[in-house]
Amino acid sequence: MRSISNGPARTPGTGVRILLFLLAVMGGLVLLFLGFPPGAPDRLPVLIVALALALASAGRGDRGVTAFCFLLPCTGLLVRFFGGSDPIAWPVLLFAGLASGWCFRFIYDFESVPEPSSADGSLAALCAIWILGGLLALARAHTLWAALNGLAGRAVNGAGLSETIAIRESTFALSVLCAGAAFYFLLRRSGEDVRRRAAQAALYGVGVSAAASLFQWAEILPPEPSPFWRMTGRLSGGAADPNSLGLLCAFALVYAVVAHGRSEQRRGLFGVLAAVLLAGLFLSGSRSGFLVVLLALGGLLVGKRLSARNRMAAAAGIAAVLLAAALLLWRGAPGTLAGRLSQTFDPATSFEYRVSGRRLLWSSALRLFSQSPLAGSGLGAFKWRLPDLVAEMGAVMGMRDNAGNAYIQALAETGVPGFLVTVAFAWTLGRAAARRLPGVDADPVGAGAGAAVLA
Repeated sequence: MRSISNGPARTPGTGVRILLFLLAVMGGLVLLFLGFPPGAPDRLPVLIVALALALASAGRGDRGVTAFCFLLPCTGLLVRFFGGSDPIAWPVLLFAGLASGWCFRFIYDFESVPEPSSADGSLAALCAIWILGGLLALARAHTLWAALNGLAGRAVNGAGLSETIAIRESTFALSVLCAGAAFYFLLRRSGEDVRRRAAQAALYGVGVSAAASLFQWAEILPPEPSPFWRMTGRLSGGAADPNSLGLLCAFALVYAVVAHGRSEQRRGLFGVLAAVLLAGLFLSGSRSGFLVVLLALGGLLVGKRLSARNRMAAAAGIAAVLLAAALLLWRGAPGTLAGRLSQTFDPATSFEYRVSGRRLLWSSALRLFSQSPLAGSGLGAFKWRLPDLVAEMGAVMGMRDNAGNAYIQALAETGVPGFLVTVAFAWTLGRAAARRLPGVDADPVGAGAGAAVLA
């Protein structure tokens, strides 16, 4: 081990590392009580799994990271297995377990140093904006006047939504975003080998999630717990919801295609996995996932200095996706990708239904932005402000939803500064991905992820 006195100064210092450990533990406890009320059937199971991740990470950080990456795409399946109904809190609780164990080990870590990344500055700025936006949302849900006078139970919109639900939703929105940023910084200190194994574990986890959708379709696994998703006929497999499954399958499918073109020994495994992922994508009904696959694989085809094998694999992947779409389109069941693509171009279907109400959602988000263009409405506030925004336009929407576009939602919730930093962060990632595309033969993980980011 390198001598502490002779080596470079630890960054961050021991005090900051202890603080990070305490924040991870306390944050996990807060989220446990917010996300799992007493009597929730999956409260004890999620605590046990999180503690197992913490112990694994404290002993060997790479094992905890790998286990977390495998479990993350399967959280919806875990929720149903343990009798729960809302998978929103599981991923953040699992990360809290990973972060607690990893930060405990980090206190005594004198060796690791962060690897440089062009995205560090913009992501750090985003974290600051997210935290300020989260505090703003909490202040608007439970006003300062109510806090000073000891009042509670305020309704945050005309539909009578309580401030408790609004605070919970904004807290989890902030937690999810900050957990993603923390995981990024954690991986920067883990080394290339750990990141490669983590990406492979995530790939297999998405494969399990996609296979679960096939078992749902065959009625071997229970149906969707959400009445809305049961009504639409879409399947989430092991993911939190069908949209999550579709995007996860899309990203993993790009990775599997690239790895299939590069690997000699495991080509059959990646081929089978790609077929399962393609099935999961179609059962999810995610049109966004479909576009991601086509654009990402198309990006691989036009990349510089790609090997002929990788070009062939990308072309074969595009052909497989298009062929599957063509074969299923004419008999696409409602809720599947084929059925949703048919409805998208069906003139007999209303325009709002074809675009999933995005025109109304985007108009509502822009209206919310106009009310506070500099500071925004606060992180997670769009969802609980939506009923009032829709009513102001003389329309009706039967459910609360996100804005359907991350950039427009960032504009509404974090104002112009948050929007500009979000665009800068996405641009930095896209530029870094484009630089990695020429190295596909050497780094299929980076190339597959890079193509997906570009898409």
